[in-house]
Amino acid sequence: MIETLCRVCKSKGYFSGLLFKCTNCTAVHWDKRKVKKTFSKLKKDSEEFKKLKQQILTEAKVPKSQGNYCYKIRLRKQKKYNLENDFYIGRTGLHPYERYLNHLLGKYASKHAKNYATAMIEFEGPMKFEASKSREFEWGMEEEAKGFKVIGPKENEQMNIQSNKTSKISELQESK
Repeated sequence: MIETLCRVCKSKGYFSGLLFKCTNCTAVHWDKRKVKKTFSKLKKDSEEFKKLKQQILTEAKVPKSQGNYCYKIRLRKQKKYNLENDFYIGRTGLHPYERYLNHLLGKYASKHAKNYATAMIEFEGPMKFEASKSREFEWGMEEEAKGFKVIGPKENEQMNIQSNKTSKISELQESK
């Protein structure tokens, strides 16, 4: 295990395979450069891709999913979309670390999580499917109330990230 500093809290952490885990906070991140280099010449649905992905997940000691989860990924600053270390919030039936890897690989990925993710800050779960749907939306509202721009909740797929608005989550809630 290689020791390095956390991208979020700057505390010490370690790599388990290609997955960095902070020893202080709940943040994790994949070694994006090595992941992309490893998969660059493989087709996403090929057997070789699937085997290699499973090997990377095993080396990183990513557990099997036990239900549904909600997760929060920090996005790096991006002037084009007016993002300043804000968040992508999503939900999944996979373990969140595996889902984060899928985002980086471009498999069922949000362009924001694929291109601008810096770390998975935290996740909640496992929980039932319906609970994950409502929690994803609630979590987005909570982060928005703190002043962050939020991308991702399913109820708000078409957030207006190109305007100066924080997001449309509040507008959606008011219209219900």
